[in-house]
Amino acid sequence: LLYTPSSADPYQPKVMRAAAGLVTTIPIVPFTTSLLTQLKKTGCQFVSAMPDQGTPLSKMIWAKKKVIILGSEGEGITTTELLPDKLNQEGCFIPMADDVESLNVASSSGIIFYSLFS
Repeated sequence: LLYTPSSADPYQPKVMRAAAGLVTTIPIVPFTTSLLTQLKKTGCQFVSAMPDQGTPLSKMIWAKKKVIILGSEGEGITTTELLPDKLNQEGCFIPMADDVESLNVASSSGIIFYSLFS
């Protein structure tokens, strides 16, 4: 799990409770461009979750190794999370009914991860 400086502290007690203790079972590291470059060299696919741009989630073709980028609920993906063009970032979105503006990041990530592992 990569996090940006504007993210919530992953070790804050509320975050630990919400994650049901899983925070201690996965690597959590700060976001850096150099780390992303290293991940790209290992063959990772970079996909940003977007409100309505890119490929519909059901039509995504996923690589074995992937980095999924989720923005905050208020701002979405900011320039901090946007990657250099050389990393070939893709976008995907969850199709929604016309009267639905957006999903919160917890719901979106749950849907994306469920689609990856089901």
